[in-house]
Amino acid sequence: MKNLFCVFSILCFLFIGGCSGESNQPPEEKIENALARKLEPGVSISELNIEVSKKVENANIPEVVSRSTFELTFNENFYEQIDSVQETPVVKLVASKGETLQGTIVTRSVIFGEKDWNTAVESIEVAQILGKAESQYGKNGFLIDQSSEHRELVAKIKEEERLVEEARRAKMLELREALTGKWSTDEPMLSNGNVWSGKSGRNMAFEVTLPKGTEVSGEASVTMYDYDSPWLQVEIPAKFRIAKGGSEMKINLSRKTEFERVGFTLSHHTDITFTRNGKLRFPDDWKDIEYSNQLKKAENKVRLAKIKRYEAIMKEHNPLIVKANSAMSDLPLEYNTYAMFLVEGNNHGRVIGVDQYHPNSWVQTATVHAGLLKAGETGVIKITLRKLSDCVQLAGKALNGVVSRAVRSCYGTYRMELVEKI
Repeated sequence: MKNLFCVFSILCFLFIGGCSGESNQPPEEKIENALARKLEPGVSISELNIEVSKKVENANIPEVVSRSTFELTFNENFYEQIDSVQETPVVKLVASKGETLQGTIVTRSVIFGEKDWNTAVESIEVAQILGKAESQYGKNGFLIDQSSEHRELVAKIKEEERLVEEARRAKMLELREALTGKWSTDEPMLSNGNVWSGKSGRNMAFEVTLPKGTEVSGEASVTMYDYDSPWLQVEIPAKFRIAKGGSEMKINLSRKTEFERVGFTLSHHTDITFTRNGKLRFPDDWKDIEYSNQLKKAENKVRLAKIKRYEAIMKEHNPLIVKANSAMSDLPLEYNTYAMFLVEGNNHGRVIGVDQYHPNSWVQTATVHAGLLKAGETGVIKITLRKLSDCVQLAGKALNGVVSRAVRSCYGTYRMELVEKI
């Protein structure tokens, strides 16, 4: 009997809630308050029972750890958001008003004053509460998933999107139709608003051809040509796409293209913008330059006439084409023979002689010196190589903006005649 009393005394010390009065452990109200502070709005404590309380040994002030069971009740329906439509949450019901949850809470309480307790939560074990209470969704509320209101709003939005897409595609097709055909220019390409010219002084222009069709992306053709000698050109396959909204077209060449004639290179990565009014433009980000060329929807009749004339002259005279910076001695001529050559005049080469020209004279510059062509003009020139029977003194003279040198020649001289200008 004595031993049984000792055991009872020990249990009374360890589990105060079972043996001591209310002053030796926190009241349920304190634990409820601590638990309530952790709860989401819309949930309340319907029941709480202290199962066991244990006094903490060696504490400077009375300190008690309690384990309690509790029951929570949903005071309103709880909904979890699974989507949104036009910023309105779309939700599903996860708990109905009146449903309950059971759990366990561990608290630590410290007495202060004579009877009051300061209680803090150490752990809570309860099923996770998903979503939030109906009242927490604000004045705009929510849509229940697959409700009639939800389905009607989704259908309305899809119809609005369809009409917007239909209008957008109509604008794209309108631009596609407007840009279909051949676009040419009677102006040279500009660089930041000024006429562009390469190192050789050549200007360049563009031509764009878009075949008929209703697709908003597909094949096109871009031609870069020498503005002054338009029969000299390079035609490149390209891809186009109409920008969303139908504001402009983007064109990319199928390959990197170097137009050696004018000294211009255009990458296939470069986006060429082409607008309804025929403005073609593209950037050079490395040089902070924008190139542009104003085109119009029509054939360039002047260019076509020059090309036609060039083809007729080439057919009639079958001239050999003289490469840039060629000397007379580079021409495939034997002594006392002549041939027809297609020459473009320039005024920055070497010239030796007057009327009769030394083999080291540049062909293109000699034609300007002789007055047969102006710089930039192209024509068919008859060139004759005559063998000298004796050494002669070739004169030097400034003519037509070109200065020639005098020299003694003992081999052959070249004479030139204009056959026809292009």
